[in-house]
Amino acid sequence: MRGPCGLFKRKDTTMTEISKPTPKDIHALLGMIARLCAQNGDTSQLGMAQAQAQLIYGPLVCFIVHKVGKRVG
Repeated sequence: MRGPCGLFKRKDTTMTEISKPTPKDIHALLGMIARLCAQNGDTSQLGMAQAQAQLIYGPLVCFIVHKVGKRVG
């Protein structure tokens, strides 16, 4: 269904929250990175300490999407 300006309306009205990851998100981030690499026929060489150093405290910027309290992206 199209909304104003020709944009599609979302039927799903569940609230999503986008935030910077915290140390408790590391396991989920590593899983998402591994699945993304697998889709491209690669493997992830990123370890937990390296992921935390680069994604939480370091130079790389990433975000976590929560939907109904679950990490979805």
